[in-house]
Amino acid sequence: MYQFGMNVLFPPVLLALTPILLLKGKRRTTLLPRLGFQRFPGTTPSQGGPAQRREKVLWAHALSVGEVLSAVPLIRELHSQIQPARLYLSVSTESGYETARDKLEGSVDGLFYFPLDLLFPVRRCFLNLEPSMVVLVETDIWPGFMAELRRQSIPSFLINARLSPSSFKRYGQAKRLFSPALNTFSRVYPQSASDAESFKKLGVNPERLAEPGNLKFDA
Repeated sequence: MYQFGMNVLFPPVLLALTPILLLKGKRRTTLLPRLGFQRFPGTTPSQGGPAQRREKVLWAHALSVGEVLSAVPLIRELHSQIQPARLYLSVSTESGYETARDKLEGSVDGLFYFPLDLLFPVRRCFLNLEPSMVVLVETDIWPGFMAELRRQSIPSFLINARLSPSSFKRYGQAKRLFSPALNTFSRVYPQSASDAESFKKLGVNPERLAEPGNLKFDA
């Protein structure tokens, strides 16, 4: 039902709202890239498809400015440790993109926009990036995206994971949808003991939960 709603019912609404969205500067910058119309890291300029690569790819995602800043030390360390694998970072907002570009120059091999949770942009991302592993920072969990991870059996990790009261309530109201999405992660690293307890209440297997720790404190 979720996939039907997002991929059949939502696109006409989005199309109708497009003129309004394009009038807003931030939406104008991010809308088309998040619909899949962007140049992905590691793709060939002429054909737009995946380049012939031997290196594995780690795809990290940070929603916006706060998530990018909390992940800076980790991403810098990962980039130095996983060579010759490639590290690509996605963000969802224009401000997040600018922050990542400023703070992580030389520490990521490519920067792009995270897809909207529609079949075409999500699968286009996976087709072009061919990730061997995916790491999400803090939040921004989408059922369709998680379903694609399961379909392709790609290991994934949720780090510095947090649940605000509003997110916990929203996920709890759609527990049958979000419990499988959250259990897609090979490992969840919660920020605090209360976050860990919230994930348990949402149906996350306790064996998937690591000891609590906050990257922002580490930074």
